[in-house]
Amino acid sequence: MYCLSRLSLYIFYFWRVFVWIAAGVILLGAGNVRAAEPAGSFAESEAVTGKSAWMFGHGAEPVWSELASGLEIACFPARDPAGNTLEMVILRIDPRRFIFSVHTATGEGEALSLGAWADRHKLSAAINASMYLPDGRTSTGYLRVGEHLNNGRIAGRFGAFFVSDPHTPFPEEPSPTKGSGNAAEAGSARSSDGDLPEAALLDRACDTWEALLPRYRNVVQNYRLISADRRLLWNPGGPKHAISAVGSDGNGNILFIHCREPLTGIDFGAWLLALPIDVRLVMYTEGGSQAGLLVRSGSVHRIWMGRHPADLWTAGNPSAPLPNVIGIRPKSSQQ
Repeated sequence: MYCLSRLSLYIFYFWRVFVWIAAGVILLGAGNVRAAEPAGSFAESEAVTGKSAWMFGHGAEPVWSELASGLEIACFPARDPAGNTLEMVILRIDPRRFIFSVHTATGEGEALSLGAWADRHKLSAAINASMYLPDGRTSTGYLRVGEHLNNGRIAGRFGAFFVSDPHTPFPEEPSPTKGSGNAAEAGSARSSDGDLPEAALLDRACDTWEALLPRYRNVVQNYRLISADRRLLWNPGGPKHAISAVGSDGNGNILFIHCREPLTGIDFGAWLLALPIDVRLVMYTEGGSQAGLLVRSGSVHRIWMGRHPADLWTAGNPSAPLPNVIGIRPKSSQQ
């Protein structure tokens, strides 16, 4: 009986350790980082953070490097409040000079690495399009590429849409299925007919998104991290992880944004608002070791992949398969 009691005790402690390890892996793991999702983010509890938390390296403002006409890159070094050194990479894209495309595993039959997506579609840059469900293919929010629906349901808690490739919709074009969110009644910042931008970010709280979504061939929905009026909407706390995001600035440029070092979502957003880039709306697209950014243009040919404290890959895993990506290629063959 004594031996049986000790055996039961060992089993209990072994199971307890296993549960803790499993929980840690889930929180730190790659792919669809559910822990990064702020509960009730669409209800919008505006975050309050210190404005002096981030500083440029050596007090100098980073310089933008032109990779091609309408394509610039800059690296923004900083130290977080704990003294950790971080770097945010931002690719600034003029949508008048580049074609934005969305590629999905459900539409093309397989998930590919960023490099493989770029090879297949001759992309100059690519970034995660969205988080995804446990099936490893379906986006957590609405995602449409032309007539192909990866996910036809509008997520009620997701307040941002990336849209590209405007067109006159056909009567049979797939329509979004409403989730639990309500349509905004405010006027759109975008024009309604022939003057739509080639690519844009829509804020569900102030754009007439229901009228605008059918007018674009490509639509991706996810969380707003920063609203169109520059409010930080991410909830405080949560785990630290690498982050990829897509945003826009006051001139209508599209921003591909990536930080491979672990940080909280609220620190990521506060850092963006402190930078001299006039950021207006930012959509979270992925967190963890599968948060990636690829650039193949001019003098830069590189892939940044996310890291976390338990990651065995010191520079991330560039071969990680990603089911949904946003890419760009120049409108002109001359780059």
